[in-house]
Amino acid sequence: MDSMFEWGIIVRPQGIRGGMKVDTDLNDPAFLSRIHTVFILVGEEMKPYGVRSLKTQNQAVIMELENTDDRNAAEALRGKPLFLTRSDHPLPENTNLISDLIGCRIIGINSQNNIGIVKDVSRFPAQDVYTYTDGQHEWMVPALKTVFPTVDVESRTIYANEALLLQTSVMQER
Repeated sequence: MDSMFEWGIIVRPQGIRGGMKVDTDLNDPAFLSRIHTVFILVGEEMKPYGVRSLKTQNQAVIMELENTDDRNAAEALRGKPLFLTRSDHPLPENTNLISDLIGCRIIGINSQNNIGIVKDVSRFPAQDVYTYTDGQHEWMVPALKTVFPTVDVESRTIYANEALLLQTSVMQER
């Protein structure tokens, strides 16, 4: 895993004093309330920006950064992804980033059979859904704790209850 993770993207300026609206995939954006520095990729370098203020509104975040004192400065950052360091901002327990889940192997928890590889994670209000491939077909399955009791992003492995996986998976038509 990388030492930094992407947690959001600046979608537009917010107000006239340099505020910006940020979209995030985090289930609980309140986790962000304790951050003081974010990183933005400028050219080929990660540049740190101090956080002046940050508040959450549903899944959106309204943020003001140091050195972005007006709407033009915020507009210049539109579309930029925002990063945090993993060591300074550990995720809450049982929380994983979509980028960390994609590419993980799905293994049967009892049989140790290789079931497939996660290709995508879709977010829905009630439940996230994993799309995985077994090499021949693509399947969709709700990301339920009963189906996937152990997710180990360090080893890039998700363990599945095979019986429940078969009951809840739906093959995608091509």
